[in-house]
Parts: sequence; C-alpha cells; structure tokens
Amino acid sequence: MQVFNKPQVTHALGPRAYTVNGITREGANDWEFQGDVFVAWSTPQNFTVPLYRYDAGSDHLYSTAATSPTPGFTRAIVIGYVYETQVCGSVPLLGAWDQPAGDHYYTTEVVEHNELITLAGWTDAGIAGYVLPLGSGKFLTAQNFTVPLYRYDSGTGTHLDYLYSTATSSPTPGFTEGLIIGYVYETQICGSVPLLGVWNKAVGNHYYTTQVSEHRELIATSGWTDAGIAGYVLPVGSASKHSLLGFHDDLTHLPCSPIV
Repeated sequence: MQVFNKPQVTHALGPRAYTVNGITREGANDWEFQGDVFVAWSTPQNFTVPLYRYDAGSDHLYSTAATSPTPGFTRAIVIGYVYETQVCGSVPLLGAWDQPAGDHYYTTEVVEHNELITLAGWTDAGIAGYVLPLGSGKFLTAQNFTVPLYRYDSGTGTHLDYLYSTATSSPTPGFTEGLIIGYVYETQICGSVPLLGVWNKAVGNHYYTTQVSEHRELIATSGWTDAGIAGYVLPVGSASKHSLLGFHDDLTHLPCSPIV
C-alpha cells in the first residue's frame, strides 16, 4: 500500500502490516493512507526478484536493481517480491520523481503517470519492476506460461454438471467441451496453488477449491470423490481466504490474484 508523510512531503510503499506498524510507532498524525497500489509477494516465488527500497533522507526510491539506479540513494530494505520482466500477467510499476521536493510516487496507471510527469517538477523515474494489478480476476487472455482452463459439460435441461480442466479433452467420459473460461497454469509456477476438484457423481455436482482442508473434508464425506487438480491458480487474499467457489455451476469469477 502507499502512504504519504505530510510534514516531510514524501510517499512510501510497503506491505500493509509493516506500514500500519510504522505509522503506529511514528505517529498517525504525520501519515495518511493512500490505498493499495499493486499486488506483490511477501516471499520469493518462481520468476520473482526482490523489490528494494532505497533512501535518500525522507525520499524513497523503489527498484529491482541490486544497486540504486540514482546516485545518492542507499539500499534500506526489501519490501516484497515482484517480477523483473513482464510475465504472469504483470504490469509495469511506474515511478515519477519530484527531485526539488524529494518525493517519488509510484502507480500502475499509465494515464496517471503520464499526467504527473507533465507537471512542473516531476520527471519520469522509470519502471521499478513488474507487479500484478489490483483486482486481477482470472486471466482473460493467454499470458506467458498459461494454458486454457476448459469447462466440460454433462447433462441436459436445468441440471448440468460442469467439470474444469486444462486437459484438451475431458478427463472423465460423458463430458463434452463447453468453452474456455480463462487461462491458468498447467504446472505449479509463479506462486500458484492447485485448484482441487471433488465430484458427487450421484448428484451430478463438481465443486472446486484451493483449500486443502476443505477438499479433504469433502472427499471424506459420503458420495464425494477426488476429481483431481483442474489446474494451478493464484490465490486471493490471505491464507485463510483461498476458497475459490461458493457455487459449482460457473467459474466466470475464478480469481487469479496473488496474496498481498
């Protein structure tokens, strides 16, 4: 998330818990929350690199470079892990710098960035790294390393059973290909987790979740069997909020955002 120090006239980025703790210790009257800017990883994942914070007094510069791209800034901390190149559906984290004021500002919004650097005092500070945007749903178009997630249909009329898989033909006989609902990973890369399926054949119902405990509880219940891994997806929210579906008949809201 991004915060602003009013007395020092400077912006800073950091994980939510780290930022809240810092503001609590330094005084809430000096800082104001300006909201979440992007999604990053708290630990290293495949293809990610550290996002460093470099300091020059109260001015904070962010970069994946191992040394400061601007003289006079010293490396302070790693605030998270992002991509060094534009993979996995990431977007550029764009920096702007008001050197006279001693303030860097970061956004993933190209229009906002372009408007800012046209204002007096602001210059383009380049790309800090590549991050996943806020509110990412499933990948609507193919991204690096992703494959289609197919929906396979069985049944007629008002009762349809939907099976989801990255396989190009149904892994279960009797299901016909319906449509591609999005793009996911075929193997466990980019911090993804398995999308676990269960099937109640008697009822005609598939259910999908990323919660291992939920999946195990269901297949221990009479009538339910393990339907395998549909694909690998990026979890949403905290570790306690990885359940993807509260319903079984549509995956159009399949989330693919990583944890903050």
